[in-house]
Amino acid sequence: LGLRGRAGVPPLGRPAWCRFIDARVAAHPQPLRGPSFSCAKVRPGSAEAMVCGDAALSALDRKLAATYAAARGKAAHERASMLQAEQRGWIKGRNDCWKSEDRRACVQDAYVRRIAELQARYRLVPGTGPVTYVCDGNPADEVVATYFQTDPPTLIARRGDGQSLMFLQPSG
Repeated sequence: LGLRGRAGVPPLGRPAWCRFIDARVAAHPQPLRGPSFSCAKVRPGSAEAMVCGDAALSALDRKLAATYAAARGKAAHERASMLQAEQRGWIKGRNDCWKSEDRRACVQDAYVRRIAELQARYRLVPGTGPVTYVCDGNPADEVVATYFQTDPPTLIARRGDGQSLMFLQPSG
């Protein structure tokens, strides 16, 4: 570290030394470069290999890992197993991007949409609403929508016992 003999550096092995080193490390954090998973045993050509070799996809993977952890924290005990099963299904879907013409865009879109989905379903970002819409004045046709500030923007619409997560789509 090049600190020995410098003025103001506490003696090695003392609590003050540990606090001093902690402060220096915190002042110069090293950016995370890889994904949230180990790249040591990924299959070449797989979606995981693509994520391991792409800084932007690795950053999305880390963001998804943090979002998933936050969702797990909010999930009730019975909902936690469903969340875990849905995540396994999402991973299988992401891994199917090898079939896509633009594999990178497919993987990126999978991450972006999954992050937005978890943020909305588990209320991890601010929402607006609920807003109630009644079709043809019939209360049986009531739709209740809550809008979320995700990227891309989402809403959750409820009608009767059903609910749907919807993503803002470009017009045209």
